[in-house]
Amino acid sequence: MQNGAGGTWGASGKPTLRPHNPPACTQDGCQRETIIKKPCILIMDSLKISYHESIYTLLRDYLHVEWEVRRGTRRVFTVDSMKASHCTVPLQDNSSDCGLYLLQYVESFVQNPVVHFDLPLRLERWFPRQQVWRKREEIRSLVMELHGRQGNGGSSCR
Repeated sequence: MQNGAGGTWGASGKPTLRPHNPPACTQDGCQRETIIKKPCILIMDSLKISYHESIYTLLRDYLHVEWEVRRGTRRVFTVDSMKASHCTVPLQDNSSDCGLYLLQYVESFVQNPVVHFDLPLRLERWFPRQQVWRKREEIRSLVMELHGRQGNGGSSCR
């Protein structure tokens, strides 16, 4: 159900914010008839400071070793066989919200997944910044709820 803030009402009865114009590369914004699926490496950096080329190389090397260990055959993941891109994503404006942005990237990827990978991906409108700001309070509420259950005879982890 739509709410007045451009979002929907979540299962918890609380509103979830969604962008008015979702990115064209995502499920909610895609206008394409045909989706071409191909593996790629996507870097989503909320601070925009990492060294992407070295990360791409490291991940391709890891995939090569992992393939060999699990499959027992050789497979080289090259720049041609697995493209890589730094996505343009919503950026944090401080040095303390990186974990919240990571959680929001994952949540957005599950709720409104990228469905076509014309590189570079432009996801700056993937979600509104207010959604990340609310996440800290949502996590706090969840922790307090779980704590309350533990204090009221809830079962402990075994």
